[in-house]
This record gives sequence, structure tokens and C-alpha cells, in this order.
Amino acid sequence: MELTSETCEYHLFLIWPHARDKYRAILADITQQFAIVQVFKIHWNNEKFISNLTRFYSHSQNHLDTQSLQHLMLEKMNHCGTGPFYVVVVKDSHPLYRDRNIQGKSKSVNINTYDAKDKYRTMTGGGHRIHATNTPHEFDQDIILLLGLNTQDFLKQYSGTWHGNIREIHRNITGVDGWKSLTQFFYVLNSCIDYVVLRNFECLPERAYTNEHQDLDLLASNQNFLAYLSGAEKVFPEDYRVHYRIEIKQQPIFLDCRYVGDNYYDSDWEAALISKRVYRDGFYRLDQEGYFYSLLYHALGHKPEVSKDYRNELTRIAQSIDIGISLADFDNGTALRLLTTYLAHNNYRYVRPNDLTVGFNQTALADEFGNSEIIASKSPTRKINAGFRDSDQIDLSGPLPHIMQKGKLISSRLLAKEGGIEYWSCLYDDDKAIYKQTTLDLAQREASFLSALEGKYFPKVLNSWSERKYSVVVLEKVFGEPLKAAAGDINEHPERMFHFIEDCLSILCELKEKGIVHRDIRSENILMRHGRPVLIDFGWAVSERHPYFAPKRLGASGRPPDGSFCDVYSMGKVLEQVNARRYPRFGEVIRLMTEPDVYLRMTDLASLEILCALAYTKELQHE
Repeated sequence: MELTSETCEYHLFLIWPHARDKYRAILADITQQFAIVQVFKIHWNNEKFISNLTRFYSHSQNHLDTQSLQHLMLEKMNHCGTGPFYVVVVKDSHPLYRDRNIQGKSKSVNINTYDAKDKYRTMTGGGHRIHATNTPHEFDQDIILLLGLNTQDFLKQYSGTWHGNIREIHRNITGVDGWKSLTQFFYVLNSCIDYVVLRNFECLPERAYTNEHQDLDLLASNQNFLAYLSGAEKVFPEDYRVHYRIEIKQQPIFLDCRYVGDNYYDSDWEAALISKRVYRDGFYRLDQEGYFYSLLYHALGHKPEVSKDYRNELTRIAQSIDIGISLADFDNGTALRLLTTYLAHNNYRYVRPNDLTVGFNQTALADEFGNSEIIASKSPTRKINAGFRDSDQIDLSGPLPHIMQKGKLISSRLLAKEGGIEYWSCLYDDDKAIYKQTTLDLAQREASFLSALEGKYFPKVLNSWSERKYSVVVLEKVFGEPLKAAAGDINEHPERMFHFIEDCLSILCELKEKGIVHRDIRSENILMRHGRPVLIDFGWAVSERHPYFAPKRLGASGRPPDGSFCDVYSMGKVLEQVNARRYPRFGEVIRLMTEPDVYLRMTDLASLEILCALAYTKELQHE
């Protein structure tokens, strides 16, 4: 898709030391395409060069652990060189946006700067000796790190015409030499990362915390990004601990760096808390509703009892947003029912925190729900469950050694026999995650395929490993319900059916983009989480580089009549079941997907998306 912006944009090109010999040629070419605002020659302290690189690339390399990031930055330094480098800030009066493949993902970028960067990288021998911003957000992020000014303040200081002079700047990345104040700390965070202060922000930014609360509670989009960007050091070595330390005015300040997906709150709620944040006094804090319910959840779900301070603060906030709650309501169950209603209304759930130092008041929740495994009401007659246990699927005669207590085993079964080998699978429910253990490398293959996929349609891989005769993949626990149980709700209205088909086509698009064939798409391998399908069980998936044998019954009735594997056909059979002939216009599209003749079957996903949209319009006209 091509988009043009009605307003100008500001961007920068960074010419690393090993590309300095091409500086004049690059600058001459830049002047042909952009208006130069300013040119800087920046000097970093060579002893802190890697520290500077780490902060500068914290946004793009936050998927790496500390050791891997340090290794990558060392390679980057050797590739790009040390010493002074040039930063050319430009004005683009006619931004043009198109999708480009960046690190395996399709992203909309300003192709004026993106294509120029590619050109200059070729001029400098290939590699990454030239850096450029692709969006205004990236410019805002880079300029505040390089010069300590966000876009607005930079333009106040450097808005004139460039007259050819180069400004020499001797400074490290903002924060590398320590933070001057909390105001500066938040000033940088505001431009770089999505975050919000969860509570105890009354004294900010003058003081980090009150006498009663000796740490600063932050919720961020990404834990590593926040840590690398701020230079925060972990206080405790355990992976699950999120307690960090930074220095402000050479004094230690302690942070609890919560992040989306850590189960401190429901991950969808965590994302919503950030998206609804409000800016005040130089930092982002929770909006009043988010503050009330998140603090209520913290007091009831994380603490053994609600303290006097929390009772007083919660009743104060409640009055300001017209929520009727009294001090007595914390003892008679009213407060917990209020919270439960709020969570259920928003499709949020109670979750056990990944951080083992955070309490989980299961007793209180069990009193409310009768069984703490039930996490939220979907309707008066249906509930979302934390897990599903089927005793018929537990066959203890298999050869796999137990990797956890038997009480956590929820499935053990024979999958297939091939070449004299029995392929078994065992599933363990560890409250926060599902451990899948399989014969030989099946689980390791599943981890590999799922790690290549991202987003809401697939479970996240938390860990994986291999032993001599088996492998294990640790997956996020998908809190949802089987597709068959949700089918009645989905086809209740054409809008829901339309969105479900859209989601299923998005799954197929993601698989196609990654070159993965699932080979076992069926209703039993789809869970519904917050109204969206999640495709599971990638043990038998294949790709061009990773082929594998196919058990005789794999795919069963979801395979085309010729016995081949076609994920579009299999997904069409799933849609056929859910639609149940209720919407004939959607049925026409589904029939194109499930055409038995491979030469007549429609597998072009873009065309199917268009036809689906047209079918939806027709269904509405016939409502």
C-alpha cells in the first residue's frame, strides 16, 4: 500500500566512522532529495562506545538477552568503527510510505529515507555502516538519545537554514553517564518507549518514591527495552525478578519493571492500561479508572489482605470517578465482586504472576469463583477455564520419563508409529505455562516453527530443550475455550462470522509468509482467546527447509481428497463447520477454499479476503 503524508517529516542519516570516506558523496546526494536542517559531528567516549551502541539500538534488539546483545554490539562496533561520526538531520517535504520487509516483517516506512539508506549502504561497501530513520517516531527516539532533545525541542533550537557548517558535539547517549534527574529520565522514556507509572506517582518527578513505598512501579511494553534504554541493572539474578536499579544524580533509584505479558495483570489489560495512559507533570500515569481497578486488583489479588493505606486510597479514587465503594466493602466481598464484574466485562482474567515474589491470593479468588481455575464469566451459562483435563487422554504406558509431578499431567498419548518408533506426547499444566514433551525432536520442531510466528494467533514459546530420546517445548498458557464450544457464538451474527473468517485468513497469511505448512488444521487445534482464534499443535508442521514424515491419519478429514496437504483447504473445512450453512454468501467463499479439484481451488489469500468482505456486505443486506 502506498501512502503520502500531507505534512513534512524530519529524519536523520547517521554515517558511522568506517563510512566517513563517503561522507561528501552521501551529503551531496542527500541535498538532491531532502532539505538539510543541520549536520553534526558527534564524539562518543571510546571507552563507552559499546554502552552507547546498546542504548541507541535498545529499541530494535530488545529480543536479545544481555550477553547476546553485548556480543552483537561488539560486532557492530568492529563493523562500523569507533571515533566521531556524522549525523545529518533532514526535512522531507513529500514523505511517501510503502511496505518494506524489515527483519522478516512487513512494515510501512518512509521509502524516501529507507531507499536512500539502502543506496548509501551499497556505496559504503554493504553492511550497516549507514543508519537512517524510517518514521517520525524513530527520529524522535534517535534524536533524543543522540542530542538529548525531543523533536519539538530540537526544532526550536535548530529550525533555521543550514549554511554548511558542521557542529561538533562531545556527548554520550543520554543517560550513559548517569541520569541528571527523574525529569530527564522520563523525558527520554516519553519519546522512546510505551510505558506508564502504575501508582505512588504523587511525588513525581521531584522524588522517586514515598517513605512507605521504596520503589518506582513501571509497566512497559517490553522489559528488555526499558532496561537497556535506561541502563538499569538487575538487583536479583533470578529470571523472574523484575527489580532493577538505576542511578540518578549518582544516587540509586529502584524500579519494578513490569511488562506486557508478565501476568502481573492480564496481558490485554496491561496493553490497555498503557494505551489509555495520561500525560501529566512530565510523565505518563494511569487514567483514573485504570488506576482504581489496577490498584484494587493489586490489593485484592497480590496482597494477603487489603492494607489501611490501600483502603483509603481506593475509596478516595472511587469517589472521584463516581464508583460507590466504602471501607466496609473490602471485608464483605463487595469490592471483589466489583473487580470481578469489571474484568469479565472487559474480557480480562485473574492471572498468576510470573514473578514468584508477587503474591497471588488464591484463597480470596476461590471464595469468589468456587474454583480458582475458573477465571472469568463469558455469559451466565458459559465460563472461560484456565485449562482442560481429560482423563481419557492420559495413557501412562508410554516410554517418556516424567518431567514434572504426575498431578500436573493433563495428557499422555501415542501420536503415531513410524519405522518401528512410537511417537508419544505428554502435556503438563504448570499454572503459568504448558510443558509439551514429545518423542525425539517433535517438540523442538514445534518450538522452532512457533518462534518464527508472532502475534495473537499463536501461542508464545517460553523455552525449549532436547534430551537424548525426547524434547520439550514450554508454551504460554492459552486461556480460552475450544472452537467447537464457541462456534454457536461466532455464527450468531454475520459480523462475528466475518471477523472470524478474517482472523483465520490472517493465520494462513502468517503461515504462508513464513513458509510453514501446519498440516493439521482442524477445530480441535484451535482455541478461542478473547474472541480470536489461536492455532496450536505445530508438532507435525513442515517447511521447505524442515521436511518431516506424515503419520497416516494426520489431518484426517481436513485433507483434500487426493491426500495432499493444503492449509487453505483444511481451514476452509473448519470454517464450513462453524458456518454450519447459516450464511450462504460466506458459504460460497468457503466452497472456493474447499474445492476438491486442486486446479479449481482458490488459495490466493488476498482474493479470498476481498471475496469475504463482499460476502459480508451481501449478508448484511439480507439480514
